[in-house]
Amino acid sequence: MSAHTIHHVTAVTSQIARNLEFYTQTLGLRLVKKSVNQDDVSAYHLFYADAVGTPGTDMTFFDWPTIGANLPGASTISMTSFRVPGEAIEWWEARLEAAGAFPEADRDELGHVRILFTDPEGQRLELVDDSGLPGHAVPWGGAVPAGRALRGIIGVDLESARPAMTSRVLVDLLGYTHVPGSDGTFEARDDQSYSRVRIQEPEARRPGRVGAGGVPCQGRRGTRRRSSEG
Repeated sequence: MSAHTIHHVTAVTSQIARNLEFYTQTLGLRLVKKSVNQDDVSAYHLFYADAVGTPGTDMTFFDWPTIGANLPGASTISMTSFRVPGEAIEWWEARLEAAGAFPEADRDELGHVRILFTDPEGQRLELVDDSGLPGHAVPWGGAVPAGRALRGIIGVDLESARPAMTSRVLVDLLGYTHVPGSDGTFEARDDQSYSRVRIQEPEARRPGRVGAGGVPCQGRRGTRRRSSEG
C-alpha cells in the first residue's frame, strides 16, 4: 500500500451493540479485531475491515457511551466513502433503504455513481463505484456476497477553515495531486492503491466537536472523549 493513501478511519460511537450490527450485518464488513482505546482502556476499540484486514479497508470505532452528539465543523471529517463494484450499486441502494439508512443515489463531481447514506448515529457515509480504480482488498463474503462487498475506503471529506493551507499539505507533503476540473478534490494512487480527499470549507468557522457519529481530523492525546487516530 502507498504510504500516502488512507490507512484507516477512526470514528466514535455511543451505541456499540447497534454499531456492531450495522457495520457487520448491514454493510457486511468483518470484525477483525476487538481491542481497547490506548488512551482510555475502559473503552472498546472495534476494527471493521475486509476478509484479511488489508490496510486501507479499516473503519474503526471508539466506544464512549456517555459522549454527546457530533457537532460538524472545522477540523473534522464530514463523510467517509467506501468503494463498491459498480454493478452492485442498485443492490446496495435497496439494501440501505430496507435498513432505514436514507440512501440517495446520484453522481459526484467526477462523474462516479454513488450512494449517500447515514449510519444509525447519523454519521455521513458514501458508497462509490470504483470501476477502473486500483485496489487490492479481499472482500469478506459474510453477511454480504463477496461479489457485492465493500472493497475498502476510497476517501474522506475534510472540513478545513483554511482550505488553501490544507491543500498545500496534501500536495507538498503527502504527494496528492489536484483533480483537474474539481473544486477541492485531491487524489493519490499507485499500481495497487487509490485514495481521494475532498476539502470543504465549513459553513461556520468554529471548530467541530467530535461526538457520537463523528470522526476527528486531529487527536488530542490524553483527552478521554477524543480519538487519537484519524
